[in-house]
Amino acid sequence: MFTVAVPWLLAVPAVVAALGALALWRGRRGVMRVSSTRLWAGLDSAASGTKKRALDPVWLLVVIAATLAGLALPGVQWRQQAKDLPSADVLVTVRSVAATQAFVRVRAVRHVREPVQVVADGRLIATPTVEALARGVIVDVPVASDKLQVELRTADAALATRQFVREVTPPFGVLTVGRPNAALLRAFRVHASARLDDATVRPIVLLADEASFALDPEERDVLVITCGRALPAGVERRAPTTQPQPNSPRLTSTGLLSADALANVRIAAATPLQADGNWRVLAETSLGPWLLHQRDASKNVTRVHFASVPGAETDWPAYPSFVIFCARLLEEVNPPRRGDAIVWRDVTPPAMATPVAPAHALTPYFVIGAIACAVVAVLALLRRSRTVHDSGRS
Repeated sequence: MFTVAVPWLLAVPAVVAALGALALWRGRRGVMRVSSTRLWAGLDSAASGTKKRALDPVWLLVVIAATLAGLALPGVQWRQQAKDLPSADVLVTVRSVAATQAFVRVRAVRHVREPVQVVADGRLIATPTVEALARGVIVDVPVASDKLQVELRTADAALATRQFVREVTPPFGVLTVGRPNAALLRAFRVHASARLDDATVRPIVLLADEASFALDPEERDVLVITCGRALPAGVERRAPTTQPQPNSPRLTSTGLLSADALANVRIAAATPLQADGNWRVLAETSLGPWLLHQRDASKNVTRVHFASVPGAETDWPAYPSFVIFCARLLEEVNPPRRGDAIVWRDVTPPAMATPVAPAHALTPYFVIGAIACAVVAVLALLRRSRTVHDSGRS
């Protein structure tokens, strides 16, 4: 499809083309005298007289050149339609332990042709196959600063671009109560500063899936995440309803979640809940609150409750926004500081996260066409002038 940088400048070539066409048409309707002496040498004098004007190709070239020059002004571009572009749902995470590594995984691949390139800060670091990317690949990333840009692209298109900044996160403990939730555990284990099953490190991330679980009121420096059978204080199970299970949640509060964080999330099951005024509803479904958040800054305690068990009853853990949400929860009780473990935060602007079709400027082609037509017209006029001059001398 065509795009125009300055649409109102399209009036210039339109006016030029209209005036040129009018001039050519009026000239075509007129008549001119034909001199048998100068233009038809060797013919009988009876051949002189008048004839209807023909469309002058030289002035037609002049009109075309002027129109093309006018089309060069608005900045016309050609952009391929999005549905025809190579695309993939790409997950990119970066971490530093002994070395800095990037984990890249793709799914929902469409129109992608190999080879696929993984590029870090403009440097090619790997060319995995699409099959390997579907399983997920880990590649070493050379780092020269506190900022890193990782791109996944093919020879003719960009699939994804992610920008990261390097931060340091203090150590924190991770404890589980009841059956560990694999999706939540995985989201916090990606941090290099995580200390699994270590209650001596503060703050603590407490993952609870136990109906009898209750947090000590005097507890401090804790992030408590509950789901399934574990209902925190202030949250109760509502009576079952006849409403069908929802297939997607609706965002009700921003800050910890971006506007499109739950755009494609699906729910297989959810517990009908009701919460008191101490809880903030981050997302809800037709059954009621789906994601609840509570923050006690005086004790540095954050509580979060899921109405659907992550991974078992909702596919949200399959999306990058889930890991980002968990990282933001961790920052509430464990803000970054100097001298601790290195982590990489994804700071990709939304406009960059979704690749767009590359735009091909048509201005150079219009300029070249205008110059070519103008040169041909000038050469034709010079040749015509010389022919008339020679005819007059003869």
